[in-house]
Amino acid sequence: MRQKYLRWHLGSSSLYSRSIQCLKIHIFDSNESKWKKCILENIPAHEIPSHWGGTKKGSDQFCSNIICMGGPVPTRYYLKGSTDTDDDDGLICVTLPAGQKLTFEYEILEAGSTLKWNLKSDGYDVGLSIICEDSGEEVVPYKRVDSHLAKVEGSLLCSKPGRYSVSFDNSYSRFRSKGIRYFISVLSPDGILVEEEDVDTDL
Repeated sequence: MRQKYLRWHLGSSSLYSRSIQCLKIHIFDSNESKWKKCILENIPAHEIPSHWGGTKKGSDQFCSNIICMGGPVPTRYYLKGSTDTDDDDGLICVTLPAGQKLTFEYEILEAGSTLKWNLKSDGYDVGLSIICEDSGEEVVPYKRVDSHLAKVEGSLLCSKPGRYSVSFDNSYSRFRSKGIRYFISVLSPDGILVEEEDVDTDL
């Protein structure tokens, strides 16, 4: 198989005058002398393990003690979904109907208090936002979170007293209800638990 290459011309109107005008990709066959030569033309030999034609020293020809060659992913890095054995102690389970949202209102009495939340959902994402009702400000902007992949945990340092509404949203779902598990609490400025019960639920 002979060497092949692809040239991609980039429009000069969208680049600075000194930008690269083309991108070349080389595709080689199994002839080592060809691809090793190309590597050494672009990377210093002392940076390349001997397996790829360089002179870098290591525990073996791949320098495995320096360069990670991959392998099994440790289970501690796995994303944990709603069907696993995560610790759900203390989370409240409800069904969030299609086309609706669940809202909790909290009265924050002291500036510097912290509003905290945990959220998990079964199978699909959920919208999350927090609004300061007194000012109408969205203090935690609306976002659809992947609470079906891992528990979503967050906190808000309330800079002023007032009424704060936490909303879990499924209004964008026309037909699919979602099971969710959540816990919301309020801590005083010195870290003491003030409230963990919702004041108002609007479904």
